[in-house]
Amino acid sequence: MSISNERIERLNWKVEKLAQKLKLLKKENSELLKDIVQLKSDIETYKKQKENLEEQLNNSRKALKNNKKEGRGNNNEALKEEIDQYIADIDKCLEWLQSI
Repeated sequence: MSISNERIERLNWKVEKLAQKLKLLKKENSELLKDIVQLKSDIETYKKQKENLEEQLNNSRKALKNNKKEGRGNNNEALKEEIDQYIADIDKCLEWLQSI
């Protein structure tokens, strides 16, 4: 009977170890799920920022075209710099989204 008791004790020990691992995995899973929710929220925020920047870029391009049509070329350099800044901001957002 001592052999059976030893086997039962070993099985109990293994079951306890498995229960501990399960508890740790559940905790880790919960934390990962929270991270996923946060990252999805961040992605949505960055997507909205990207859309706003693209809209500003389009508006600046339209203004630049209108200025060219009306012969007002004085602000061309300022608009080009503004457009370049928008493009750089959009590129940063796209790089971040691709790194996820």
